[in-house]
Amino acid sequence: MRDIKLVIFDLDGTLLSSKKEILASSLVAIKRLYDNGISVGICSGRIYQMLEVYVKEIDLKGYVLATNAASIYQTELNKKIYGKGLHVDSARKIVEFCLENDIDCSLLTDDTCYFSKNSLRIERFKQYNKMAAKKNLKEIPLEHMDSFPVNIKEIEKVLIYSFDEELLDKSNKFLSTLKDINYNFSEEGLIDISCSDASKGIGVSKLMKLLDLKPDQVMVFGDYENDISMLDVVKFSVAMGNANSTTKEHANFITDTNDNDGIYKAICSIIFMEDVK
Repeated sequence: MRDIKLVIFDLDGTLLSSKKEILASSLVAIKRLYDNGISVGICSGRIYQMLEVYVKEIDLKGYVLATNAASIYQTELNKKIYGKGLHVDSARKIVEFCLENDIDCSLLTDDTCYFSKNSLRIERFKQYNKMAAKKNLKEIPLEHMDSFPVNIKEIEKVLIYSFDEELLDKSNKFLSTLKDINYNFSEEGLIDISCSDASKGIGVSKLMKLLDLKPDQVMVFGDYENDISMLDVVKFSVAMGNANSTTKEHANFITDTNDNDGIYKAICSIIFMEDVK
């Protein structure tokens, strides 16, 4: 067995199958990690409120790196141990640009999530709220906006959502003029915008420092380009079989897909050094 102390999973496309479910085999693998004293983390572009269902499902004993690791939570203490939000002035500029150009955008805060009136992305949040209600968890307040909201609390991030290449290119050019933000595509058609020093790689590095862990004591799983930065900072970096080619180039290991027991196979073969077919 390798001396790995922490395993961190991206969520969409990695820990979640294409049906947005955690495979039974992944749950078995995670329990085995717990049984061997290995901590587990989830690192996602989602805000923390949209991760609580999965925290409960896997009885997470470890850490949540939310909003592309701009915020880090210790689940057993139910405590936020690190956080840095998007500056209000930057968020206002982005939202006003989107509203003026009729671009689907979302403004996510630690209290309420706001959406442009033409938003299709809001449906993802409505689906989450249905899941939360079934599990007796708090639903996320959702509101439409026709201007930048007043008196908002800490801003987690802004999302731009479109499959129109011209609008995406226009958005990308606008975002490149702002200096205190970090942005990337977290899935097709979705630009994920957070504070300038927020990335999964920075967050994982901060967590390793807090826990006094070395890169060869941490395993990370990912599938998309916003996972590359965290794949680059650990020794045991694993790309899912369904990952794109760019992401795979940054991983030291490639496992099976998120629909074909990729998590289970990698944990058994890499950590426990077992022959798994």
